[in-house]
Amino acid sequence: MKKLFLKFGILFIGFSLLTMSCSEQSDNLQNDSTSAQSKNSESELNLAKNLFIEMIKTEDYLNYKIALNNFADKMNGNTVFFKTRVEYIDWITNNLSKTNFSSRDEFITAIDDMAAKNSILENKNIALYGYLSNADQNQFLEIVQPSLGTIPTITNFNSCTNQCISDYNDAENGNEWAYANNYGIGDTNFAHNMATSIYWIRVKSIIDSFSACVGSC
Repeated sequence: MKKLFLKFGILFIGFSLLTMSCSEQSDNLQNDSTSAQSKNSESELNLAKNLFIEMIKTEDYLNYKIALNNFADKMNGNTVFFKTRVEYIDWITNNLSKTNFSSRDEFITAIDDMAAKNSILENKNIALYGYLSNADQNQFLEIVQPSLGTIPTITNFNSCTNQCISDYNDAENGNEWAYANNYGIGDTNFAHNMATSIYWIRVKSIIDSFSACVGSC
């Protein structure tokens, strides 16, 4: 029963992400239609993929990842996606106890630090972020693929752990789809940054569920 519950938990995450994303897509049908018309050409896509690989090697990106991980860890699994800083400050005012932040001020410092470091990346990589904004969901995921979460390594393969792997893949596929959708409906650097942070909060939750699933096999 314990194993079944853990596996169901991973599948529930994936189903919830897919449901949420489909709802957002319906609510933003006109925006998605515009995005489809703005798809990058094949040569632009290949250039964007190369530019992204170069960017994630930089010190600026590493600094951003530190700030991102700090924020994601302290959000304690909360995956609320808003487009503006004001909305997040309103949210933390009423939900501080649900997070690992010690105060509202600590939350604001963390979210501002992450946003500032993301702005540095966007300002230094204008062409790349232009391609990301122009990409449809499939192209977006192709471009950012080197930075996406990866399944933890395991050594004991059997029918139980194989099911854990399958459930992880289902959940992470849903998470990636939601990431691309949230990024696509964002219309500011801040919104794009928060789409990335919410993706990583979910990655951490999915990995925790996967590890628990494997541990129960």
